[in-house]
Amino acid sequence: MRRHSWARRAAISAFAAILGVGGLALPAQAATATTTATVTLRAGTSTSTAAIGSVPGGITINIECQAKGQAISGTYNTDWWAKLTYGGKTGYISRAYVTVPYGVNVPTCGTTGTSTGSATVVGGPLSLRTTASTSGAILATIPDGAALTLQCQTKGQAIVGTYSTDWWAKLTYAGKTGYASRAYIRVPVGVNVPTCADSAPPTSGTVSAWTPHTVGAPISRELVIARAKFWTNQRLPYNWNVSYPDPQGKYYRADCSGLVSMALHLSWSPNTESLTQYVYAISKSSLRPGDLIGNLGPGTGGAYGHVVVFNGWVPGTNQTQFYSLEQQGGVGAIAQVRPWGTSYWNKQGWRYNKISN
Repeated sequence: MRRHSWARRAAISAFAAILGVGGLALPAQAATATTTATVTLRAGTSTSTAAIGSVPGGITINIECQAKGQAISGTYNTDWWAKLTYGGKTGYISRAYVTVPYGVNVPTCGTTGTSTGSATVVGGPLSLRTTASTSGAILATIPDGAALTLQCQTKGQAIVGTYSTDWWAKLTYAGKTGYASRAYIRVPVGVNVPTCADSAPPTSGTVSAWTPHTVGAPISRELVIARAKFWTNQRLPYNWNVSYPDPQGKYYRADCSGLVSMALHLSWSPNTESLTQYVYAISKSSLRPGDLIGNLGPGTGGAYGHVVVFNGWVPGTNQTQFYSLEQQGGVGAIAQVRPWGTSYWNKQGWRYNKISN
């Protein structure tokens, strides 16, 4: 993890074309997407269902709709499965291996009626707004722990809360109907929430890896997550002696602290020993998406150090597993589920000195 000079490479325009650069969320529609790896086409939304085919990686597919199912950790971490027809056979593939253009709503399979199962506010209180954005007027305040019935959901402003998401739920509370960020709503595993067919897109506030930002300036948690995903979405290879560009073309080292430096938009790529100039230690209970987990400071250089971007706790694990965005040796840039407290590096949380929210 030492500092080196590197050869600049990788064409950023190609990456942008693959990932998609979006502005406003679009209405629900069949979505053209791209597979990130070869994935099994199955009869249902679980690996226990019959395999009926195989969809190659790197091809364009048309998703008819999506449904909740088994949680899969792949290129992404998700319990959504995409329904599509490939090779004359119709089935489901995990969206853990599918890239959908930013801001596109994929309709939920079977969008009639309200969701079954009781959703719960976690980490509230939660604002009910007129639109799927913090720019919408507040209609009501929903307390932590409140049980909710979600009518449908729509894409909107990306929010970092208990979870990190750009989905907003449409619901009625205290006689008023509006939108609440799903960043603070827990839905039982396997429950489908219908996609809203008539919801207005957010008027402002959408954050992406291409959102303008000055190097070294205060940065929001949403932007830290979006920037980290810019590398994990591409599955960039791990190499501490090579650099890759961020969305603005600035190069960072392709190791664990390099990805973190890129996500925070620092002026250079400090290693795990010198990263402590920019962060301070926090407790496990204080961790929020956009914070860091790792062992930092003197003696942590090279193989003795590791650091990742924390992207929220895995629901139902009682804070024993978390979503990680990281550069992992031998694996590359990856979004995956990691355990807490089982290794030399995953026992301490850190927060950037200039995090803005």
